[in-house]
Amino acid sequence: MQACDRCYRRKSKCDKAIPTCGQCQKARTLCDYIDRSREPAVRREAVDRLERRLRQAEAKNRALTSQLATYQASRSSSIGKESREAPQPPVLSPNFPFDRNEVADEVSFLSLQAGGERNYPGVASGVVFSHLVQGVASLDSSSPHGQAPNRTSTRPVDQTTSSLSIPREALPPEIVARRLHQAYFKHDYLCYPFLNRHSALANLDRIYADVSVLEADATVAFPFYMVLAIAMASAHKCDWQSLPESENFQARAMMRVGEVLQRSDIHALQAVLLLCQYRMTSPIQEKSTSLWHMVGFAARMCFEQGLHRNETYYDPSSHSGNEDLLALSETRRRCFWCVVDMDRIVSITLGRPLAIHLEDVDTVLPEPHVLESSDSTPGNTEEQPSPTAIFNHITQYRILSGKVMISLHSNRATARDEDSAAVARITLTEELEQWRNESQNLHLQPESHAQTRRSSFLSPEWYELLYYNTLLMIYRPSPTLSTISARSPAVLQATFDASREAISRYALLHTSQRINYTWITLHAVFMAGLSYIYAVGRHYRTRKANTSANAVGSTLSTDPTIIEVVNTCRSCSIVLVAVSERWATPRHCHQVFDRLSDAVLADVIAFFTQSTSTPAASMNQANASRNIITASQADLNTPLSPDDSVVIPPISAATCFPLGVDTALRDCFEDLQHFHDAYGGDGPIRQLSQDWLHEIGGMALHAVQLWGE
Repeated sequence: MQACDRCYRRKSKCDKAIPTCGQCQKARTLCDYIDRSREPAVRREAVDRLERRLRQAEAKNRALTSQLATYQASRSSSIGKESREAPQPPVLSPNFPFDRNEVADEVSFLSLQAGGERNYPGVASGVVFSHLVQGVASLDSSSPHGQAPNRTSTRPVDQTTSSLSIPREALPPEIVARRLHQAYFKHDYLCYPFLNRHSALANLDRIYADVSVLEADATVAFPFYMVLAIAMASAHKCDWQSLPESENFQARAMMRVGEVLQRSDIHALQAVLLLCQYRMTSPIQEKSTSLWHMVGFAARMCFEQGLHRNETYYDPSSHSGNEDLLALSETRRRCFWCVVDMDRIVSITLGRPLAIHLEDVDTVLPEPHVLESSDSTPGNTEEQPSPTAIFNHITQYRILSGKVMISLHSNRATARDEDSAAVARITLTEELEQWRNESQNLHLQPESHAQTRRSSFLSPEWYELLYYNTLLMIYRPSPTLSTISARSPAVLQATFDASREAISRYALLHTSQRINYTWITLHAVFMAGLSYIYAVGRHYRTRKANTSANAVGSTLSTDPTIIEVVNTCRSCSIVLVAVSERWATPRHCHQVFDRLSDAVLADVIAFFTQSTSTPAASMNQANASRNIITASQADLNTPLSPDDSVVIPPISAATCFPLGVDTALRDCFEDLQHFHDAYGGDGPIRQLSQDWLHEIGGMALHAVQLWGE
């Protein structure tokens, strides 16, 4: 008889008892015996993924059959007669023009071939670059505007202006298109204003005045359909299972992507940014590695076009005032800073090096007064902050978060000594506080129930969330500050407070339906929850050690109560479930979090139960711990040094008394590594779980790295 599944995974000795072995009974976990002699065990997530792909393949077959029939009918009609007589458009159903049972382009995953080519194609390789992006996007090959995207073909796409005209019924009703454009510019555009709003709305008027514009100009057709796709995905964030329209709009846009990318100008850069933005928005797109590649392409396109140099922009003071040139120049500037923002978001989430370093950049942030009139929403009586001011403030935050990553969580940071790293931490904290204070200049109003629901980018809670996320990034365990983090109660307190407040803000945004259901949000929520459990577990591990052996370690200022831990963990779990169910790859992360939160809650209950049974000893120990904290708690603005009068030994396997949450961490450790296996890179979730395991003496780090490979 073979060992049970848990002992087999942990490579521990199993007594093979039935129904529960000794190891599982001791850990109070489920004991399963799997017959490995016949076939290997398959993870449930892999089965779900295969079933999903099967459904997608069936949907694609139905869609291709329908598209082929439509194409053949249109072609025979155009050959038989050239008259412009056309039947009246039929009455469109609310689900126009796609059947919800034919989620035709759901298989248009930008993630199916996420690895793709890893080399930048060069300056003049417009066609190669087009095929490269198409390979990353895994396009639907049935395109009336060109041949199927063959990876080995170098045939240019400029011959593909089609003989198949776009039927009027292929467009959404004009009122629907206008509402989707309005929704896009009220939400998604605030964070990434790389399109010219005035030009986009003017093109919308041209399209519905003459539908042939879509066929004649790919630089009009591609942004038109992508804006519809992004806005539809955002509009359906609460009804996330009803996204065929969004996928079909994106598929229609991809029919023209080759023609746009071949230009290698600002239109090509905007096309890549639209793909990245859709990648972040649509829950159908599961993987982030291809997004990381596309952001890298966009960064190199910026360098190619000189957008990182201020001298390449139009200077109205040295030329006669040309409004068109000024508008184009500011659009190019916004494109560059949008790429910087995306680069920071994706690289920090994946734990990968930045593509754009500010040492190479001398261009300034967008001018608030340029394009401001076209950015404002007509007829809006509410006093809202300037869209450009919002974008600049968000960009300043992204720049600051990039500095945190470089200073504390990169290979460059590991070469620092602890004193200089501690000084960098203090400086970054001060800059973050200054950014938080400057948020008041936006004059954001809290949303009331009487108001229409607004974008999260107009919510002060969202900016508070950014503040606590970065504070957590500053004070979580870092390779350069591992000793300080292990012995400083103030650092543990900052980690605890930041994670708790971040979870609270996420729960508030989720309750008000203003949260952005993206894989980046999923990662941030999980990171906040994991940090909270880490801080609570470390506190009670030290408290237990103090009670048992008078050991000293870092603790929180007060003991988190049972109800506090329950409420915080429950709030985090609710948000994780809501976000993760939209993303198939890491959707089991809420199950991992629930196992950890249940374990730490059991430890908290056990601690208070034991304290109640021995009140006198508990009171004496609590007073002793409080005195230790008072004597040893260093101010966050004062780095610790070896000469400090109070020496706090680092927590180790010898002085640490394991808790149930430590056992749960060992059981969930492989899942925590798999969370980042799906994304690639050495991300913060992997780093924190490895540091935690190292603290409790669970395993050598070289073995941890093998699991991640």
